[in-house]
Amino acid sequence: MGLALIDQDGVVADFERGLLDAFRADYPSAPFIELDDRRAFYAHRQYAEQFGPEWGEAVRELARREGFFLTLPAIAGALEALKEMREAGPTTRPRRS
Repeated sequence: MGLALIDQDGVVADFERGLLDAFRADYPSAPFIELDDRRAFYAHRQYAEQFGPEWGEAVRELARREGFFLTLPAIAGALEALKEMREAGPTTRPRRS
């Protein structure tokens, strides 16, 4: 049986939503960036640029917190898609060069 490697954050787990929820829970009166306004690849860099280095570091520490990734919400439909993939079993496609 084959093995499928599936990216987690942004594919199965909603990193952006989870990070924003954790940030607002830990820092309820802090400035924050709405999900639609997130532009930089690394959230901590955008927070540092917009609000100062202390907020960038706060975001970085949240994402590094033990167990953080285990708490991320699933992206709608992702778990169902994984189940369908598992039930469909392995498939092979010819490699094209």
